[in-house]
Amino acid sequence: MQQNPLTTALGSMLGGATTGASVTTFGVLSFRALQPLGVGDNLQLAYVGLWMLAGVAVAAYRSWTTALGMAKAWARGVTAALAVIGGLMLAGAALPLDYLFPPGFLIGYLVVLVTLAVAIARYARRTMDANQQVGGGA
Repeated sequence: MQQNPLTTALGSMLGGATTGASVTTFGVLSFRALQPLGVGDNLQLAYVGLWMLAGVAVAAYRSWTTALGMAKAWARGVTAALAVIGGLMLAGAALPLDYLFPPGFLIGYLVVLVTLAVAIARYARRTMDANQQVGGGA
């Protein structure tokens, strides 16, 4: 089974984007849960900002590690950068869900993101395992 660089790059970007967006969306949900406790305005911004930075870091790391099968480091870097942008866009889609619908919609969106992230991770792992078996047997 020959590894296709385009498939590796797309899977890496999608995996990183969905994982990073999941982290950021979880941060928004936890912020909404803590909001009735009366946390100060300055702390609210810092709290959400830290979850956003965590989502960016997770998206970049997940994309980089998933794309290790790519030969060139610059291609992995571009893939990771695009995954971060995609993760921020997916996390940004949570904003209208948060304001227009009850909290159940945001929870459902988080479940969809986590499900996609897990499915992509399982597919990437199967592909890497298959490539290692083919490469090891040759």
